[in-house]
Amino acid sequence: MNADAINKNNLYLGFIIKEDEDLVALKSRFEKIEDNLVQNYSKDKKKMQLLLKRNLNSFLSLLEKLKEPKIIKEAINEKTKNMLDEGRLQEARELIDLGEKIPDKLAAEINQASEYFNVMLFKKAKKSYLKAAGYAEKIQETEIVEFLKKKAEKVANLPDILKTLEALNKAIKKGLDAVEVQKVNIYDRVVPLIEKNINLSNSLEDDNSAKILEELNKNCIKAARKSEELNNLNKEIIKALKKI
Repeated sequence: MNADAINKNNLYLGFIIKEDEDLVALKSRFEKIEDNLVQNYSKDKKKMQLLLKRNLNSFLSLLEKLKEPKIIKEAINEKTKNMLDEGRLQEARELIDLGEKIPDKLAAEINQASEYFNVMLFKKAKKSYLKAAGYAEKIQETEIVEFLKKKAEKVANLPDILKTLEALNKAIKKGLDAVEVQKVNIYDRVVPLIEKNINLSNSLEDDNSAKILEELNKNCIKAARKSEELNNLNKEIIKALKKI
């Protein structure tokens, strides 16, 4: 964690997520939890455990709200109670009216976005995520709005990322084809391509591809060093031959 504000450089925070959860879309939420823990840091272990639990419960409720209309309705009911307690009667009535329709529409739109995404209809998926964000904005669920807008942004960038990945894979294979005809000095040319590919695969949370690419990258780096050594030896041999 970045805890410079409290002069701590040995604080660490980790999260374990499921394979189907979107790390990029959740990143901003994790950063908010981190900031909250730093701002409310205490040496009291129990206080910190309680603070972390509250943050995680809030985080988990956000994810659940995206799937269950019932939970969104409960959140709306809680908000309307607070509004009534504060005497904001008109706002409470409006929110109650929205609470009758919006949760079901929000959940349906998110499910629709997931279906579009699964069949690679990314433009339609983006449109559905933004529509869902609009519903969330009507019921004043700002965290869900932010979350869904980030999902839409990521989905919109996917076609370009996939095209780049395809081009990188072709370039890597073309570069390594020279291995078959025993050419030297090819490995150092493909290493930057592989590293870029790894970064893109990580952004898509494609762990399987990233793992294969990391192993390929490691071996290419080793081979590049050996190639450089061989080139240097060749130069020395040529020098020696010229002296004979």
